[in-house]
Amino acid sequence: MRAIAILVFATFLNACATPGVAPREFLDEQTAATITVVAEPVIFVGTSSLAARVDRPRSEFGATGNRDYLELYGIDVNRMGSHQQYFVVQKWLGDKGASVTAVLELQTGEGAVELRSTDEDLRKLGLSGPIAPEFSKSSQWWYFPTDTATLRRVAGASGLVANLTVGDQRTAYALFSDGRAQLGALASALP
Repeated sequence: MRAIAILVFATFLNACATPGVAPREFLDEQTAATITVVAEPVIFVGTSSLAARVDRPRSEFGATGNRDYLELYGIDVNRMGSHQQYFVVQKWLGDKGASVTAVLELQTGEGAVELRSTDEDLRKLGLSGPIAPEFSKSSQWWYFPTDTATLRRVAGASGLVANLTVGDQRTAYALFSDGRAQLGALASALP
C-alpha cells in the first residue's frame, strides 16, 4: 500500500513539473472562429543582444535586460470547417512605426523555411486581437500564413534558428526556450 501511495505522489509531482504540450482551444466570440494555439511558444533571443550583454553591466539593461526576444506561436483558425494555419510572432521590443510587412526565416537542420507576413486585417484572419498578452507597449505582432506540413517540419527540426527582416533590417535570433514539442502537438491535433 505504501508503494502505491509513493507511486501516486511521484506521478502527481511529475505532472505538476512537466509543462503541458496539448494545444489550447478557444472561441473568438467576435469573429466566431475557433482558435487552436500552442500551449507555450518557441522563444528566440536576438544574437546581437546576447553579444552586447557580455560587455555591459546588468544595470544598463534594466530588469528585463532589454534583450530582443521573439515569441513564435503556431495557431489554427477554424472558420466553419475551413482551417488556416499561421505562425504568429511577437517581437517584445519593437518599433511601432516600423514597416508592417516582415519576412521570417526559420533555419532547420534540413534547410530554411521562408515566410512572409500577411498585411490583412486581423478580423479577416479570424482573430479579434492578439493571442497572448503583449510584453510591452512597443511589442509588434506579425501573422505568417503556413500549413500543417510546415508546422510539423519546424516542430521536428533538429536545430532551430530564426531571422526576422523588417524593412531593410535583418536580425538573427537563437533558440532561447524550446516549444517545439508544443508545436508538434498542435500539428498532430489538426485535421
